[in-house]
Amino acid sequence: MMEPYVTLAVVMGAAAGYLLIGYLGAFLLHTLLLWQPQSFESTLVAPGFDPRLHPLRVFPSMVVGSFQSLTATGTALARPGDVLASTGCLAITLAGQLYLAVMIALILGRFPRRTHL
Repeated sequence: MMEPYVTLAVVMGAAAGYLLIGYLGAFLLHTLLLWQPQSFESTLVAPGFDPRLHPLRVFPSMVVGSFQSLTATGTALARPGDVLASTGCLAITLAGQLYLAVMIALILGRFPRRTHL
């Protein structure tokens, strides 16, 4: 059932959805890292380091990179010019911006309209 007004539950639900997009983006970036480690910066993947052997060692960096992309501040994880990692970061950025635009419209649509002449 849809709440007719903006309540704490509506705001917390919107925040939970935004966090969900951020963590799903981290899983996307981590999957891309496992497929092509050379797509990411050398500070993240040192020479000789195999992220498939130590997946939890780099996952916190993927979470940070995902939320950086989600908030449209950009991320320093992807190598400049690499199509795969840049596309993943762009997808996260677009999802975050579209989510915010839709949520703002939905929340503003729930405020009661007052018509005074």
